[in-house]
Amino acid sequence: MEKVPVLWLNEFRILMNYRAFFPHDQLEPLAFLANHLETASRQDDFLRFMVADGAWQVDESEVLKQQVVFYPHWAGHRGLQMMALQEGVKMTLLIDEESAVQGQKFRWDAFFAQLGDVEFIVAERRMAIREIYQAVARGRTIAISMDGNRGSSERYIEAPFSERAHFQMRSGGVRLACKLGLPVTYASATLDGKNPKLTVRALNAESPEQLVASAVEAFRLDLESAPYAWKLWQRANRDHRLSFPQPGGQFGVRYGDERFVGDVGTGRLIPLTSPDSIEELNGREYLPLSQCQKLAEMARKSA
Repeated sequence: MEKVPVLWLNEFRILMNYRAFFPHDQLEPLAFLANHLETASRQDDFLRFMVADGAWQVDESEVLKQQVVFYPHWAGHRGLQMMALQEGVKMTLLIDEESAVQGQKFRWDAFFAQLGDVEFIVAERRMAIREIYQAVARGRTIAISMDGNRGSSERYIEAPFSERAHFQMRSGGVRLACKLGLPVTYASATLDGKNPKLTVRALNAESPEQLVASAVEAFRLDLESAPYAWKLWQRANRDHRLSFPQPGGQFGVRYGDERFVGDVGTGRLIPLTSPDSIEELNGREYLPLSQCQKLAEMARKSA
């Protein structure tokens, strides 16, 4: 009898968001989730041992020149910042208030200061724009997250990623990048063992809309090659505009002591009425596929 795994609610949310970005992909869910967890663990190990020896994949002069860098929360994005600082980049990170609090609590600010010349500007604060222009005048590179979407502003510029996912970037940083008169780039770092590798791509910044479209296409290349390495899959439905209009495959879902049948295409959770059918294998619960499909079909007919 064919069976489907029972996922924790956070795992189900990750797969649901993935299916919105890649609605036609056939992925093996447990392998995807295991790889996602492994890359996060690898990032933690990298930071814990402060390993910052990496190989630039671009000409060093391109890395060192003053620019505006947009970066995603990839599995090596902290390594990107560490490498840049060690190479001598004068970096000013544009962050939100939440990140500033975390930086002080976990001493990120002090950690990065050991590696090179780094400053932080909190985007929500009144003097942020003036501070950014002052940093540019002092020859500093401005680094901005393109995918976090935390902060006080609710204004976005978006570009389609798929028919069910529109990637949103906060408009303030995008419009500012177009006005600063600096080269605008996309940078991401991946971790291969203990050696991070950095790639930098020039972005079209003739207008805010073109910049967002260009950044999303650069991000697409990373996401298509290693989708499990994006750290923000779990909250993608909050940070970007996603829709879940069609059935996309059933899984069991566990939340506390309750069990559900969930459809990753619609996000709908259906209470499981016969828990005796649950089986366990290698520490993972499984449900009969036929039972999940039957409950999902009954739910669609009653909707």
